[in-house]
Amino acid sequence: MIAGLYVLNGHTRARRLFNYLIKVSFVLAVILFSTDLSAQLKLGGDPNTIDDGSILELESTNQGFVMTRMTTAERNTIPTPLTGMIIFNTEENCVQVNLGPPENPFWECLVDFSLLQSLGLDSLSIIELVGPAGPQGATGPAGPQGAQGATGPAGPAGPAGPNGNDGSVGPAGAQGATGPAGPAGPQGATGATGATGSAGAQGSAGADGAQGPAGPQGATGAAGPQGATGAAGPAGPVGPAGPNGNDGSVGPAGPQGATGPAGAQGPAGPQGATGAAGPAGPAGPNGNDGSVGPAGPQ
Repeated sequence: MIAGLYVLNGHTRARRLFNYLIKVSFVLAVILFSTDLSAQLKLGGDPNTIDDGSILELESTNQGFVMTRMTTAERNTIPTPLTGMIIFNTEENCVQVNLGPPENPFWECLVDFSLLQSLGLDSLSIIELVGPAGPQGATGPAGPQGAQGATGPAGPAGPAGPNGNDGSVGPAGAQGATGPAGPAGPQGATGATGATGSAGAQGSAGADGAQGPAGPQGATGAAGPQGATGAAGPAGPVGPAGPNGNDGSVGPAGPQGATGPAGAQGPAGPQGATGAAGPAGPAGPNGNDGSVGPAGPQ
């Protein structure tokens, strides 16, 4: 059973290989005949007999088609391998095709010759054992509905549409009857005093009114407090001298006044007479002896 599965899998991959070979042939034809993309090319055999649906045809009874052979490391140095590029990997010992995009290649073996050899089979045996493809099977039932995906972010708001034309004003309705007055509500709390407004401009003075009649005499008010003594007024002019009055009695002597300052030195008086000699004073102390004088002549 396992061998049969491998045989079927190998046949499927062989058919895929043939399909990719057609693509490779197209690429080779473009490279060889870039000046004429509509030309056909046949290598080997009779060049005049080529299938009208072929762009590249190989014919030989003793030669085969050999594709590019390289290691995995050499394959990975291809900068941007096109999807569908085919090589023969000498390390994996299989024909590989790139099923991924050029920027992220994904290489898969179409026919694993190492596996075939381990089963004692070769590619020819697989083709011989597998019959023609059966008819297309009926489409299977649809799978269950997948889970609801997360809601995507809201798109940006579209621009506002133009403003529509205003509709015509309808006729005024009839005045309704005045309803009964509702009960007075409770007195609301006094609001805060507003800020004082700026003073208005001074109005013009009004005309004086007529003099009213004099009112009755009011009661005398209480005396106000004694005002402060005012400053002394200036001295009035000296009046004329009155008649000399009678001398009064001598009053008591006043207290001794303070001694006034000494007056200026008066002039010296005349020399007085010499007074009598006074008594002799006590003898003074004995003075020091004087030096000896020179000797007198002989």
